[in-house]
Amino acid sequence: MSVGAQTAKELAMLGANLEIKEGLGAETIKELVMICKTKGTKIAIHTSCVGANSAKQIAMMGQDIVTFIID
Repeated sequence: MSVGAQTAKELAMLGANLEIKEGLGAETIKELVMICKTKGTKIAIHTSCVGANSAKQIAMMGQDIVTFIID
């Protein structure tokens, strides 16, 4: 299923745990991390979706709700 940024945000707001593999930029992923953090849900992000600096920022923002999948 291909899901755009808006649908991903809606799913996060509904309390869904997310796994991001492709198709969303770093800024959208950061927004999703903050939504998941407020909802108490988890987010997994494939490292191919973000650069090293963005990954570090996301790790600091999300702390224990973020899982990075290194591909």
